[in-house]
Amino acid sequence: MREFSHKNLNKLIKRVMQVINVVAAIIKKNNKVFITQRGHGEFKGKWEFPGGKVEVGETPEDAVVREIKEELKSEVKVERYYDEINDVRGDSCFNVKFFICSLVSGELELTEHLASKWVEPKEINEKDFMEADKSMLNNLKNDKFKAFIWCFKKINNFITSLICHKQLRPQNNSGKQPYRV
Repeated sequence: MREFSHKNLNKLIKRVMQVINVVAAIIKKNNKVFITQRGHGEFKGKWEFPGGKVEVGETPEDAVVREIKEELKSEVKVERYYDEINDVRGDSCFNVKFFICSLVSGELELTEHLASKWVEPKEINEKDFMEADKSMLNNLKNDKFKAFIWCFKKINNFITSLICHKQLRPQNNSGKQPYRV
């Protein structure tokens, strides 16, 4: 058996990626979505769905609402979870959760971004988007299909959680009979 020295342990820790939880709001209105252009940092000028990092002790839904208040001086209502992706950059993995939101109040005033625009999903390809957001673009164009997949994932997650929590088990030890709740 190989022993781990302090030096080997540090090498192992460095190989493990830092996971950063991020949220993005897909704000919809009249068949259009709201996009913003980054105003600072390494990706200045790239287009994105507005959002930001989830703070410690905060739910992703609360983070979306907070980020829109901070960045756009507006209040949104989270309608539903849409999808998520993992965007790997160097030693970091950004887990980005996307939420469909509706505007409750405010004028979506820019405080950190260069520009903003309401666009139809078919217009989105005309913009230079952040990599993390690009994967959501085709999904928005095919929203009916996405709704089907979303429902399928929800049902699959529900069944998996029942199995994992032993609420769904075989009627006998052979495991040959159908499952019951």
